[in-house]
Amino acid sequence: MRLTPKAAAKKAGVSVQLIYVLISERRIPFFCFGGEGKRGRYFIEDTDLDAFIASCKVEAGQLRPEIKFTHSRLPS
Repeated sequence: MRLTPKAAAKKAGVSVQLIYVLISERRIPFFCFGGEGKRGRYFIEDTDLDAFIASCKVEAGQLRPEIKFTHSRLPS
């Protein structure tokens, strides 16, 4: 199914502006019907959106040694 940028943003839980940035940077596959800009229409396949979301996943792991915490929630 092809999604509009607005529908893709809603499904991904991000802003429509971010979807347009991803399109302009060609970081997500899309279809463009008509000219670019206000005369064109963009569509994103839902499977492409799912694959892009999966590629953004950061796995949990150990903290890198160079990361230092500078504050604590515990009172001193």
